[in-house]
Amino acid sequence: MKRCIFLIGLMSFVLLLGCPSSQNADVEHDNVCIDLSPDGNLLVFSAADGDLYLFDIANSVATRLTETKRIESYPSFSPDGRQVVFAATENSTAPSHLYVLRLDDHSNRQVTADDERSDVLPRFTPDGKRIVFARAYRNRPYSLGGWTWDMWDVCSINPDGTGVTRLTEEGYYQIYRVVPRTNEEFVYAADPMELEIPAALYTVSADNEPAQLMPDPGISNANVNAWASDPMISPDGKTLVYCSDRSIPFLYDVCVETGEGESTGLVGTKSGYNRYPDFFPDGQRLVFLAGNKFNSGNRPIYSLWEVSLSGETKELATSDLFTNPTNWLTPKGSRQSAAPKPE
Repeated sequence: MKRCIFLIGLMSFVLLLGCPSSQNADVEHDNVCIDLSPDGNLLVFSAADGDLYLFDIANSVATRLTETKRIESYPSFSPDGRQVVFAATENSTAPSHLYVLRLDDHSNRQVTADDERSDVLPRFTPDGKRIVFARAYRNRPYSLGGWTWDMWDVCSINPDGTGVTRLTEEGYYQIYRVVPRTNEEFVYAADPMELEIPAALYTVSADNEPAQLMPDPGISNANVNAWASDPMISPDGKTLVYCSDRSIPFLYDVCVETGEGESTGLVGTKSGYNRYPDFFPDGQRLVFLAGNKFNSGNRPIYSLWEVSLSGETKELATSDLFTNPTNWLTPKGSRQSAAPKPE
């Protein structure tokens, strides 16, 4: 039901912008997700083709990491930048499991394998000793047809696949991102099962029950789909960034909060559907996905952008990087072939 409401609102927003071009009609970016390396030089992303790639930001060069029949998504770097943890599934309805990929030899190992559960959104803790992730505990028929995973909760696990710990028992409709604030405390965005309650930010630790960070309990959420989603914390731990449509329904701004209770929108109407903001090491700039184009199904098509905390933006890569990473069209109109996967 929440997905239906989201699509109706998104369709209305797209109609205001105009119809998608025929060039983008068949482009699907549901699988696209990004994560910035600890040194800020590389971006790992899951592309529309279901494989993983590295992107050298300064040189605008993409390198293939995987080439499999699986659908690989939600990649993120280890704290030392030498590994990438990601989720993968055989198809859109099969359970998703977690894997860790070594960047030096491109070997990978499976971390989770329970076919009665579906695991996504993995991320290493700052000390690299645990992986926090979202796990779905139920696979049920979907109202629009097919099957969907829900009853999501936050879990953690050792990188070798041992020691699974369930940190929440809330049974969320959906979880959008889980990020460590410390080795023991985590911030995440989630959609409760209750239709009238939009996505909000929560915090949880191994020693404490989940607590809502944003919005404050009692604040009206009328006409809001996601008060806060896709959170990320700055390297110094002082600044929180997230996406929200609380200003204009179904227009997802990149918002930043410095810890004084005030939030500032950084992108606004420059893009209709922004996702996955991530801090550069200086804590003053962010990289994010901007959904300023839409396909024939009114789903967003993402390009790669940078924004400073003062609101200055620039495009780093066109949507073609995620649609056609092996031969993508740069913002300057030239073609860039991906570097081959190292043997």
